[in-house]
Amino acid sequence: VIDDEDFLPSETLRRHNFNITKKDDIDSINDLKPYPIIMCDIQGVGKKIGDFEGASIIKTTAEVFPNKQTISYTSGTHNIEYSNFLSLADQLVTKGTSSDTWVEILDAEIKKAIDPIYQWKRTRTALLNENVSTITVARLENEYVKCVKKRDFTELQKLVDNINTLK
Repeated sequence: VIDDEDFLPSETLRRHNFNITKKDDIDSINDLKPYPIIMCDIQGVGKKIGDFEGASIIKTTAEVFPNKQTISYTSGTHNIEYSNFLSLADQLVTKGTSSDTWVEILDAEIKKAIDPIYQWKRTRTALLNENVSTITVARLENEYVKCVKKRDFTELQKLVDNINTLK
């Protein structure tokens, strides 16, 4: 959770066995590397990331870590430029949402974060958006499927490390 104020649902979420780490802000997008799900307020955070505060965090996370689930929340309204960035979030939530609803939202986002098919689709979209050739994407998908079945991603990592030779 990235929020310069208290994140009120934290205690309830912890009682539901969610592991919540709260940061008042981040200095770099790499601060998010260890977390599969990012919940981010829009106002008062992200000033070191971009002009659109928390919306800049959401946008940059989508670009740098396309497989992370992002949830943005706010109590305010924002101009269209913010809206373009916020549309990249997996969930948009209004501050003041009930703790029960937060539990449902996090359960759904965790399911997506651990679903190998859902994650491959996100990865494939990100690769194609970066103009990676379809043959390279197909090779990666083939290796990904093998690795998921074996539960060993060593060969996929080797392929990714040598991705420039596939283009």
